[in-house]
Amino acid sequence: MQQLELFQPLPQPERLERTIRRRGRNIAATSILSHREEKEKGTFSALEAGILKQLADGRPRTRRQLAKALGKEPSGICQAVKSLVDRGEIAVSTIAKCPTTGKAVRWFVRCLSRPKSPQAKTLEP
Repeated sequence: MQQLELFQPLPQPERLERTIRRRGRNIAATSILSHREEKEKGTFSALEAGILKQLADGRPRTRRQLAKALGKEPSGICQAVKSLVDRGEIAVSTIAKCPTTGKAVRWFVRCLSRPKSPQAKTLEP
């Protein structure tokens, strides 16, 4: 049986840079790690499903309205909304005044049909 010394130094975790430059922006390394953990837990897929359910009736909603309906902070659903927009499942229907803040904001609706992927090429006659 191996005996450990009482004051043996603990192994140090690998050092992370404080900020990482991605797409022209500085992003904190802790934010990237947190995002990966939440993605692995399935948090984003649950939020995305909730957002799609809220938009199922066809009425446009703001991020603030979606967040309130889901019991989240508006900043907490931004990533899920962005992912849905990028995949073409929801789209911005208009930019109009928010009923809460009076500022111009995006109103989102659910897309009935998904657009073709950018890689798909159509042949024109």
